[in-house]
This record gives sequence, structure tokens and C-alpha cells, in this order.
Amino acid sequence: MLQQGIPVADVCFFIGEDTPKMSGWVDTTLSKGYDYDFINADVIEHMLSVKDGRLTLPSGTSYSLLVLPPSESMRPAVLKRIKELIEQGANVLGSPVNRSPSLADYPNCDNEIQTLANQMWGIPEVENNQAGTRELGLGKLFCNVPVNQVMKEIGCSEAVSFSKNVPVKWKQRTLRDGQLFFITNQGYSDIDFDARFRVEGHVPEIWNAVDGNSRYLPEYTHSDGHTIVPLKLRPAESCFIVFRNKKPKVKPAQKQNFPKENLIATVTGNWDVSFYNKWTGEEFSVKMDSLSDWSRSEDQRIKYFSGTADFRTNFNLQGFPKDRKIFLTFENLGVIASVNINGHDIEQSVWSFPYKADITAYLQEGNNKLAVKVTNLWKNKIVGQSQSKSTAPNFFLLSRINNLTDTDLLPSGIWGEVKIVDLLQ
Repeated sequence: MLQQGIPVADVCFFIGEDTPKMSGWVDTTLSKGYDYDFINADVIEHMLSVKDGRLTLPSGTSYSLLVLPPSESMRPAVLKRIKELIEQGANVLGSPVNRSPSLADYPNCDNEIQTLANQMWGIPEVENNQAGTRELGLGKLFCNVPVNQVMKEIGCSEAVSFSKNVPVKWKQRTLRDGQLFFITNQGYSDIDFDARFRVEGHVPEIWNAVDGNSRYLPEYTHSDGHTIVPLKLRPAESCFIVFRNKKPKVKPAQKQNFPKENLIATVTGNWDVSFYNKWTGEEFSVKMDSLSDWSRSEDQRIKYFSGTADFRTNFNLQGFPKDRKIFLTFENLGVIASVNINGHDIEQSVWSFPYKADITAYLQEGNNKLAVKVTNLWKNKIVGQSQSKSTAPNFFLLSRINNLTDTDLLPSGIWGEVKIVDLLQ
């Protein structure tokens, strides 16, 4: 998905002409509703052009604003090209420069820089570094004006904004037939918020990269060139919001963007659990009357186990709805699992929030057999072996590892509630 179309960023930051580097200074006051790129001198000199008031690359990527770094030096060729771009209609934010970083044609290079700076920023403004805006040809040069104020003055609204202070990051790409936004919850709690996208006249769709499903979102409004969409994200969950069609090609199957989960049953009772790891030769079985994080177990075999555990149990189900999708959900899981119900493997692995598997096709009235294979990471075994006083050969520790303690253990297995749910329309 993120390899399609053209990336959208409203601001490009010039990285300057110091030692070779791929990134540079960023104005941290820039609103999170704007995305940005870095740009170097070669691209400015040889690739940038102005189209419809935007700085445009041959690929089609374009920017509303070029921001110069807080530096007093720039080569004459670069500053001259920036001046030409402004005169052709570009918008640039930056303070005056007074010398060249190069000794080529010294001291004429510094004289040329000062002449260009006087023409661009003006006198005495160039000397006093005053705040203000100057029109040069078709474009504008801003000096010491807050970047968000500049974006407002040039008529560029935020690409994305949120109704709450949520830990969300995003990326946008322009497709041949619409717009795509990648939205990700960087936190570890459920969040719900309204997202305001700089798109109007199209119906939002949500695309799930984990299970490959997509659907229309029926709840949205258009306002002042934007589309407002209520969204919900589970801990560390991400999704794509896509705008392609001006009206749904099929009627949405539900009235809410995110239907509430309806609890059908909670899986309780005893679990038969078999642990095994062919590399370490470990193989043992236990019975569990409740599920808990392996790393908190008092059984040292479980606490420091790394490998796969096979969880098996039965549950009874009566009168569940036959016309809805039904899911098996895990409150917590570490780190990846496969599900088998009544002898049938569920094709989709369970490895990310929300931890759930579609069991609609294989659920049956009465008794159901459930098997879940969970595999965790190597670290817990490494921690255990680093603390071991055994003189036996150490399979994992090929080099000495110091200061690993129980606080370094990773949550593993299944813990919390396991539920059977469907989605209310």
C-alpha cells in the first residue's frame, strides 16, 4: 500500500551544505498535521520547478513551502536558484545568509551571496534580520515568521488533524484514483477520536493490512474541504483510510464505523498445555486452571521457556447467532499464535492487536475443541541461561552476556480473558 502513488508532504526542509548528510534541522513547532521531507542542494539546483505555486519534483511530489536551515552560509548557485524559484511562484521561509561555505572563487563568492541576500531580504532587513514577508515576482519570502502562520497565510491547511491529543502518527499518499492515509496508534491503550482529512467529496474506506479486509465507513461528514471520520484504534493498531469513490459502490453492511463487540461466551476452565523446543530438547506438559504470563510463573521451566506451547481446552456453546461473523479474542498474547477449532486450522495467524481470529466457519453448537499454539521469543531462555550456574554447554550464549535479570523477561503465552464475540450492527 505504501509503495503506491506519490507521497504527500507540504513542507521540505533544506538540509544545508555542511558535511554530507541525509537529514538536517527541523522546525519542531511545525504542526503534526503537516508532513515534511528533507531536500538537498543538488535537488534544489537541478530538479525543483514551480507548478501551480508548489515546488514540484519530476516524480510529481510537491511542496507548499521550502524552509531554510538556521545557517549563515550557502553557495551562490543554490541561493540564486532559490531566488529564481520564488520569482516563479514558490514560498520560502528563512533568514538571510551572508557568506559561502566554499572557497571557490573567494572572495567573489561571498560578495555574490551578499548581493543576492540584499535583493531577496532587502536592506536594512537583511542586516537586522527582521520578521516580515517580501514578495519576489510571483512568490513570497518569509523571514522569522512562525512556520504554522506561514502555512496559514499561503492557504495550506493541515493534511490531517485529530479531535484529541492522541499518540497517532500518519503518512499520506496520492493514488491515481484517490488518497490514502496510513494511521497508526503509537500507544498501548484503546483510543477513539475524530480524524479530519484534507479530502472532500469522497467516501472513506478502512483497509486492514492484517487480515486483508476492507469496508466503507458509514459515519463521516464533509466540512470546509475536509472529511471528518470517527476512528477507533486498539493498542499499537494501524489501518489505512482510503478515499477513492464519491459514493459507495455497495451499501455498507453496518451503520457504525466500529460496531460494538457482543460477548457470546468466555472460555473458562482447565487448559492442557504442552511446551516443546526441539533445539533445546525441552518437552513437558502442565495443567492450568487459569491463564497467566509465563514470565511471571513460579515454575522455572515455564518462566524461562522459549519455544512453542500447545494450549488445549473445550468450551460449550449454545444458541449463538448464525448470521454474523464470530471471533475468538485474546486479551493478551505473546508473541504469535495459530488457532485450530474442531480440527480446522484458522488460516490467519494471530500476532498483533487486536488479538482475534475469525472462527465463524468452524464453530458448532454444543461442545467445541480449541487448540492454540503460541510461540515466544528467545530472550527469556537467554536470560535464564545467563543466570544459570550449570557447567553444561550453553546452547545460546555464544558470547558472554552480563547484567540480564528477571526484569528483562518478555511477556509470553496467553494471559487475560479469552472470549467468543460477534459484532453488533
